[in-house]
Formats: sequence, C-alpha cells, structure tokens
Amino acid sequence: MKKLNFELIRKIDYILVFVAAMVAIVSFLVFLITLIIDNFNRNQYEIDEMPVVESSETEIKQYIDFEEKIDDVFIFSVKSSGIRADEIIVSGDNMKQSSSFSNSAGRYYSGDGIVNLLFVKDENHEKQLFDSNVFIYKYILKNTNEYTTTCCNVYAVVTKDTNNDKTLSSSDNISLFISEYDGSQLTEISKSITSFRIVDKNQFLYTEYDGKKLSYYSFDAEKKEKKLIKTVEQEIDEKWIFM
Repeated sequence: MKKLNFELIRKIDYILVFVAAMVAIVSFLVFLITLIIDNFNRNQYEIDEMPVVESSETEIKQYIDFEEKIDDVFIFSVKSSGIRADEIIVSGDNMKQSSSFSNSAGRYYSGDGIVNLLFVKDENHEKQLFDSNVFIYKYILKNTNEYTTTCCNVYAVVTKDTNNDKTLSSSDNISLFISEYDGSQLTEISKSITSFRIVDKNQFLYTEYDGKKLSYYSFDAEKKEKKLIKTVEQEIDEKWIFM
C-alpha cells in the first residue's frame, strides 16, 4: 500500500480553493457589470422633464410603446415629445377614467417621456389611466420582486408647471398616485412628495415638505392607510424618488 503524499494533497487543496475563489470573484464581477449595465440602460432612457408646448403650431410627436403584461392586462405607455399647455391637469380632483386612446402617431422617437398609460384586456376593453395627459415621472407596476413587492401600481406624476419654467419636471410638485394592477381605482395619496421608497412588503415611506417642515409618512398599500411618522424642521436640497 502506497503512502499518502500529504504534500501533494495539500497543494491540490490550495489549487481547488484558489479555483473556487476565482470562480466566485468572476461570478461577482459578472453580476456587478450586469447590474451597472442595467442601471445605465434604465437611466439612459429615463426622461427627467417634459416640455410644455404653448404654440398650437408646434408639432408634438406621440406614440404608444408596450411596457409589460400583468395577469390579463397588457400595459402600454403613451410617449410624447411634449405636452400642450391646455392639456395639463390643474387639479387631481378632475381626473376621470377614459375608455380609449386614439392620438397615437405609431412611430418611435427617442428621448420622449411618458404622458399616460393604457391598460388593455382586449380590443373592446381598454382603459386610459389619466383623463388628460400628464408627465409620469416614475412608476412601479404591481409585482412580487424580492426588493419592491407591491400589491398595486404606484405613480410619481407631475400634473402642473408649478414653477412656470415651461417644463414639467421634478422641480415641480410631484403627486403620488396608486391604482389596481389594471389601472382602475386611481387614487391620489399626496399632492406633493419630496422622497419615496419601498421600505417593506406593500409599505411605502414618503415625505412632504412645506418649505420649513419635513414630514415623514408611511402608507400601507394593502390597507390603504396613511400614517404620519415624524416631522422635523430642516431644509431639503433635492428630491429622492426611488421607483
């Protein structure tokens, strides 16, 4: 019977450990690179502002683009190169559901923002989220993602040019809305938020600022309950809407 070569076994163990470490490092780097690319692509197509067009002679290019399918509903975004001043919603109280959308140009133009969403079950069942075009700054659709679990759709929306700079952007008031997965039961949660993030399953944390006091609110999406958490006197530098 041959004697075991412990030195050889030790060297083999070192090699196996080294190979395993290299595989782990390479896997992590691939994951990190993929994450960076995904974030880059998402940010590349994320539109931060929507021009307000006052002249009726200025052409606005508008079209629809498929976004996602949830259960029995196909969701399309209505994208536009601008929004006419007379289309801007003045008050969330005037929002109604519409049964159809017929202004699509049917062509794709890069750099355009989302002004509405369409929820389509079939040719005879179509719902437009907002009655008039708005600037949908960011949104999350109902999902069961480990990090962003929501039982409803969530929208950060700019409905009015509050700073009169002829654009709808995060510099204006950002309203917070929710709806069911199919766009029904659209509800305004806040008229002006300065931050938003999902902190737990179906639970959101957002802030409102009155120019002096910053108020933190939690919202339970399942129970549809809003709760004031804390109010502090402090200034804010910018808005943080994580969707």
